[in-house]
Amino acid sequence: MKSLVSLSLLLVSVVATQAADISTGGSELETLATKPQLTGDDPHWILDPTSQCWVFDGYPSSHETATWSGACKDQLASGEGTVTWYLRGKFVEKRTGSFTLGSLNGHGTATMMDGSTYEGDWVYGARHGTGVLTRANGDIYRGMWPGSGTYTQPDGRTCGAEAIRVRDTVAIKAPCAAGVWASH
Repeated sequence: MKSLVSLSLLLVSVVATQAADISTGGSELETLATKPQLTGDDPHWILDPTSQCWVFDGYPSSHETATWSGACKDQLASGEGTVTWYLRGKFVEKRTGSFTLGSLNGHGTATMMDGSTYEGDWVYGARHGTGVLTRANGDIYRGMWPGSGTYTQPDGRTCGAEAIRVRDTVAIKAPCAAGVWASH
């Protein structure tokens, strides 16, 4: 466990240095920078009872559970795999990609309960870098997370847009859209 904590602190230090401008409120990186409490006391760490593997949740909710299909290293989700989140037994989101220290890192995909999908870059479970969010109704945001991109409506109309991360929600502001829409 001591080597896991040292590795965790080293990786978080490198990621924090390279991505110091992540506007997630810092809670994911702050939580990962501390020794993981794999006892169930820290709500950020959720145990899949079947695989006996822990996954990290930057914004945990009461009654939230997760399943993990993939490898476990030192009791943490590791390597290629899929975590599926449930709230009170109902599907919320599925994330597939490469996991490090219990979180999605690098390129990955997410499918949300409303049918929306995201494919792009992740840093410790948060969208960060380039990506594409496609809503179930056909609206598409392509661009930086957080940052600037292009919003495309189902009829093909496009305009400049901006993705702003606010806690566990990403708000998309686009002048050609009717209002602001959000995605977890």
